[in-house]
Amino acid sequence: MSLSIQKAKKEISFLKRLFLLVGFRQVYFFLKNLLGMIIHPRLTTAKILKNRDYSQAFLVFGLPIGLWLVLLGVSFVGWYFLRPSNWFFYLGLGFFLTFSLFLLVLVLYDFYWVGKYFEGKRRKEEKKGGWRS
Repeated sequence: MSLSIQKAKKEISFLKRLFLLVGFRQVYFFLKNLLGMIIHPRLTTAKILKNRDYSQAFLVFGLPIGLWLVLLGVSFVGWYFLRPSNWFFYLGLGFFLTFSLFLLVLVLYDFYWVGKYFEGKRRKEEKKGGWRS
């Protein structure tokens, strides 16, 4: 019985280390891709989409949408539980609209470069004569 408990502890320790290393890898690539989207967005977008790295695509392109949903949820919870006064309502609304506009600009920026990637891919295929010729 104690042998199986020791084995289970060993496996849990192994899984903790594995998840920690995978987490470090994802954070590293996420930060690298964010910096790449600032410095050379076309190359970074092409690299993410060519490699079919769906976890990084979700993090880089889906992060603004996820942040907006979290902001929306926090705003609704704050409004419901705090029953804000007039000044608090306008302050929160101003913050929400400002942050929403910022996230909208990020989403449009991301999808602009995704569109550029697919446009370049389509042109390359048309040049070869293989895309809807």
